[in-house]
Amino acid sequence: MSLIPKSVALYFDPESIADDDGARCGVCWKYVEGGGCVEVEGLINPTKGICGLYVHGTPFKDKPSFEILRVSKTESGYSDEGPTHCVSCEYMIVPSLYSESRCGKVEGMIEGRGCCNLWDKS
Repeated sequence: MSLIPKSVALYFDPESIADDDGARCGVCWKYVEGGGCVEVEGLINPTKGICGLYVHGTPFKDKPSFEILRVSKTESGYSDEGPTHCVSCEYMIVPSLYSESRCGKVEGMIEGRGCCNLWDKS
């Protein structure tokens, strides 16, 4: 089996996730406090929700005044199985939060506090 390049897997370094607990909706700039999202339709879980559109930042206190096209949870890859990072993924060969390891799906070394769109709960 060929390993997938980090760019194709949308691998995030720990600095991009910017939270030792892992990526989750409650620390994404698109999250709207109270359970909404600027980009994803439906009720969003701030502590366990995660999707492929995650970008770390300060969530909105109130719904923003601008409008953008919103996508379904399915289209965004939304899951209530987060927070996510490599150390909690079944494909990290030697799981350790503060070190590097090979991955069963992604090329090169990955970091325990990193994550990608191929994450699968271990």
